Amino acid sequence: MRKISGLWYAVKPLRQKIKGKGLFHIIGGSTLVKCIMLCSAILVPRFLEKTDYSLFVYVDNIISIIMLANGLGLANSILRYVSMSEDDGQRRAYFRFCVKNGMLFNGLAAVCMAAAFLWIPFDAPEKRQYILMMTLIPSFAFVFESLQLMLRGLLRNQYFTILNVSFSLLSVLFQILGARFVGVSGVIGARYIAYTGGIMLGFLLLFRTRLFKTPVKILRSSEKSELLKYALVVLSGNFASLLMPRAATFIVGHCSSDPALLANYNIAMTGPQNLEFVATSIMVFAYPYFARHSFDGRWIRKYYAVLSAGMAVLMAALVLILIPVTPALLNLLYAGKYGDAAPVMRLFWISYGIGTLLRTVPGNVLAAIGRVRFNLVINVCSVLLTIGLDFCFFRLFGLPGMVLGMFCVYLFAGIANLIYLLVTCMRLEREKVKGA
Repeated sequence: MRKISGLWYAVKPLRQKIKGKGLFHIIGGSTLVKCIMLCSAILVPRFLEKTDYSLFVYVDNIISIIMLANGLGLANSILRYVSMSEDDGQRRAYFRFCVKNGMLFNGLAAVCMAAAFLWIPFDAPEKRQYILMMTLIPSFAFVFESLQLMLRGLLRNQYFTILNVSFSLLSVLFQILGARFVGVSGVIGARYIAYTGGIMLGFLLLFRTRLFKTPVKILRSSEKSELLKYALVVLSGNFASLLMPRAATFIVGHCSSDPALLANYNIAMTGPQNLEFVATSIMVFAYPYFARHSFDGRWIRKYYAVLSAGMAVLMAALVLILIPVTPALLNLLYAGKYGDAAPVMRLFWISYGIGTLLRTVPGNVLAAIGRVRFNLVINVCSVLLTIGLDFCFFRLFGLPGMVLGMFCVYLFAGIANLIYLLVTCMRLEREKVKGA
């Protein structure tokens, strides 16, 4: 105990520094948001009829697919370029340009979407009604996300966390009330209420910063073009990345004649997928710092090593804790219904633990320093590899083969990202020496 106590006080300066930077705010807030949204996922279906909930899931899935192109991905440009700039006038210009053009795209998309869904035949009139009711959800979500990332780019981590937690509480509270007293329309209306409240709070928090004390600057055409190019490349890469789990699920459903196998696969994967959430929360904290040092190869290499080491310790601890308790966890959550999914889930804990470390960390660092085209190429190759390897390995080994296929893809993407990152750092260091 004395050794542990001594170690705790020895790292006190480091703990205080991390706390001052806001890492604990982001991780704690993100974890709280995850728990709050889990309550929504559990309670909303309980207050809706099964047929109504099925309709809502169908419509919500369509809107989710459409939102992959939300605002042309310009919210991502806000995070990168606001993080890089020290000039508040320029930061305001970035924010205004991205929100204005993202909303313009979303407005045109909403009109086209409404026209298309008025023309497309549906087997149930409620589907068209609910989709038309949700046509403006992407626009509300885009403005809210832009405010989130603006606060993060300004390193206002407390404000970022307050906004996320407040929005989540509003969303869950009103969706449960809407489901209980109105039905599907009430759930949709609750989302508009939550986004409106979140946007109002976001602007209020943004006005509390020093941002609006400086006159807004005028962006050059080259700067506007750079913002758009970055947004589109990140958007394409994210779209390709999101196809990977969907492609794997499709292969299991298509190649298996046993419906229980697909259910086991989804259950076994759901928990381990949240290891990516842990890594993403940490990268949300680290992203602006890497963006601000985009041209300092030595700094990037040093802190990538520090970040990776910390992530490796965290992932190892989580995996070692979760593997032994997997059967008890499944029994607790699903009342013993999916106990046979435990062996595959254990493999997924290992695969996601290692894969997240290898792929998520260097991939996000590359995005932060602007090397997004390489990320796009890797994501496209990863999708193709996922389809090929998962199909072959599932035929040979069943569900464990899906885990092996995913691990191979993560290994490929991680090694490629790491090599490219190190080469980029060396190139930046040489350029810095030449310019000195």
